[in-house]
Amino acid sequence: MPRQVIAWLAVVVAAASIAHSCGYLFGVSNQLTYFIEPLHRAHPELFRHDWLVTSTTPYHSVFAAAASYLFRWDDSGVIGCAIAHAIVMTAVVTSVFIIVVGATPRHALAVFVIVAAWLTINGDRSMAGSYLWSGYLQPSLIATLGWVLALGAYIRGRPLATGLALAVAGVFHVNFLLLGIGVFTLAELVAERRARRLAWLLAPQMIALIVLAPQLFASAGGHDSQLALWILTKFHAPVHYNPWAVRHGLTILVRWVALAIVVAPVAIEYGRGDAIRRLVTWCTIAGAICTLAIPLLWIRPLLPLTRLYVWRIAPFAQLAAMIVIALAAVATIDDPSRWRSQRAWRCWLAAALTAWIVWKAPADVASKGGSAIPIVAVGVVIAMLAAPRWRRALPIVVALVCLAVALGGRWSTIAHPRAEVASAGPETDALYAWARTSTPVDARFMTPPDLGGFRLLARRAIIADFKSPPLLPDEIVEWYRRLCRVVGDPDLRDVPQTNLRWGESTGSQLLARAIALDAQYLVLDRTREQADLPRAPVYANAGYVVYATTP
Repeated sequence: MPRQVIAWLAVVVAAASIAHSCGYLFGVSNQLTYFIEPLHRAHPELFRHDWLVTSTTPYHSVFAAAASYLFRWDDSGVIGCAIAHAIVMTAVVTSVFIIVVGATPRHALAVFVIVAAWLTINGDRSMAGSYLWSGYLQPSLIATLGWVLALGAYIRGRPLATGLALAVAGVFHVNFLLLGIGVFTLAELVAERRARRLAWLLAPQMIALIVLAPQLFASAGGHDSQLALWILTKFHAPVHYNPWAVRHGLTILVRWVALAIVVAPVAIEYGRGDAIRRLVTWCTIAGAICTLAIPLLWIRPLLPLTRLYVWRIAPFAQLAAMIVIALAAVATIDDPSRWRSQRAWRCWLAAALTAWIVWKAPADVASKGGSAIPIVAVGVVIAMLAAPRWRRALPIVVALVCLAVALGGRWSTIAHPRAEVASAGPETDALYAWARTSTPVDARFMTPPDLGGFRLLARRAIIADFKSPPLLPDEIVEWYRRLCRVVGDPDLRDVPQTNLRWGESTGSQLLARAIALDAQYLVLDRTREQADLPRAPVYANAGYVVYATTP
């Protein structure tokens, strides 16, 4: 019992360190979109004249309702979101240990530490910009926690617990609900083929699906679904939805999953065979789905399936593969003779795939901590050359070196974490502060389309920007048309063209559009200040100038 307590304490400390290394900034990336609705719920007087908030379907209603209490407790959002992120992130990493313990009774702590080290440098990004976690609080992080817990329950053969975890994840992020129903159901059919077990797995998810059915039906229709799909996949986020653009991430995923399949027999011999077989089956199915999605989504009638964002599965397939590989590596370090019972082709293929991963690690990781990947390979080689008595402590030594290297790459944020609103630069921050404190709370602004933080950080309504489009078909079409009206071009092809059209417009043209769109203020980049504007600015700094649309 004392050893188990010490192991769990070590896991929580390692998980908390990784969470801490992410920092505590608020107002970054997707938070600029996902926290608009929670802020509006906490302060109904805000965004009363904002089209996105008042006329479109919220992104994640359950998350918005829960996150609104963070603003009620801490109006800035910094402290509340930092605490919530640290708790959820720590839980996510700790949950990885739950999977590991389910897979092996021996050296579980060493396996976990190795996987955690790899994840800090290689697991937070995968195919098509998908990720296991992010360095800030958002709905997908809570859904990730549900999926990791579900995977831990699944390999233990607990279908009801798996279904409940997936249902909670899906309520916070509907994309995870649809994908979870598909992937886990298919894996269960391959592993067991028992109707009762499948019913327990699906029942909680079906209840969640019924709750979210209205939103799903709305997203499936639309008056011009083809245009909406084009806007989503080609104009708004081609990096997430273009099959051709994800090919680089696919090679990374294939390397990890292929190595997991090859080394699985060694891991099965060392750990709990049934659990590891389930884990390998799951990651193989998930990896196959991610791979097959690329050619299938080139078929035009199947193109609407891109809205499922199938590649969100990829980081979880990579996580499962990492656990199997780390377990096989620790088994090899513990006793290299385990490979003598394996066929020669498996040994050579494992060596080749390992060399491929190590060779590509610098390009795949793009991080100082990338050396944590080859450290395990070096540990295996040392184990093969060392005497048995020297191998006893080698697994934990390798694990600690990996973790030290991985966290060393984040040492600056560990030693000096910042808890504040993310800065977009002094001029932009000053603009947000002026708008938040010196303009009416219900004012509406026309801003440059790439000024994505204005809504959340200035807390004022805008016409439209690139960062925060709605996702229902009719709504995303209207968002696109609003951008077209802002820049004066009815047929925009992509984001660069939109920025070009904004830059080509004169100050008087932009002012006329702002008036036509019922904006009370026009924000221009300082380089866009125009002599032809008939009035003096109401605010200016080194980066921006603001005009009122009425004298």
